[in-house]
Amino acid sequence: MEIKIEDLTKVYGSHVALNHVSLTLNEGIYGILGENGAGKSTLLNLLTDNLKRSSGSILLDGKDILKMGKDYRKMIGYMPQQQGFYEDFSALQFLLYIGELKGISRKQCNKQALKLLKMVNLYDVRHHSIRSYSGGMRQRILLAQALLGNPDIIILDEPSVGLDPRERTHMRNIISHLGREKIVLISTHIVSDVESIASDILLMKKGKIIKNDTPTSLIHSIKGYVKEIPIDDLYYKKIKNHYKDGVFMQRSGGLQYRIVTDDKMDSQFTLDEEHINLEDVYLYYVQ
Repeated sequence: MEIKIEDLTKVYGSHVALNHVSLTLNEGIYGILGENGAGKSTLLNLLTDNLKRSSGSILLDGKDILKMGKDYRKMIGYMPQQQGFYEDFSALQFLLYIGELKGISRKQCNKQALKLLKMVNLYDVRHHSIRSYSGGMRQRILLAQALLGNPDIIILDEPSVGLDPRERTHMRNIISHLGREKIVLISTHIVSDVESIASDILLMKKGKIIKNDTPTSLIHSIKGYVKEIPIDDLYYKKIKNHYKDGVFMQRSGGLQYRIVTDDKMDSQFTLDEEHINLEDVYLYYVQ
């Protein structure tokens, strides 16, 4: 299975939301990282056929998705950032309703829904009204409905919003098992959501894909650019005023100020090649 995106563009008046993006996707998990307004959601909405493109094409195994119509949409599981709920529905009723919209038989949908509710840890509250659910529980329902019908293409837009650290880890574990035979795209600005599970990372900025590579290759590309300096209360203000784009890190030896740059630095900064991660990659290329 292959999705080929060619010269894809979306313009709103004078604003270019997506700027001539070309990309090939095969089975695997793709993490799409970028700041708000980078074009992540626009790209996903074009891939789900929820949005009309300005120009360019999206081909699935050589066929334009617009010509495939509902046959293409049946292959997609989509988890939006937010979705309106019928608050009096229970989780099970909601999944059965979504299954009806997807054209899944009632018997098959009921079987799948119960299995998915167990997967997202909502089985015990499956008959409770959605009105009583927390934000994290609602996110888990959205993930479950995206997986109904066993779709080949799974598109998740900010899936971890409202989840606590434990729920986030559980969701990552679920997603990590999906990418072996499916195309999975995860749009997020939270690097840890995709750091350990994505086979490829797409970095987006101002409507363009500025980097597209494996996590390992991206990390290797900034070796020599990650520097740290130990600080105390007296040094804090001086460092923060002079190097504005750094972050504070708590190490076993005390607080460090960490910056990712190819500029020459104060001689008291030391090179760090042991702890480089995708957060550093994001800071270097995107911010």
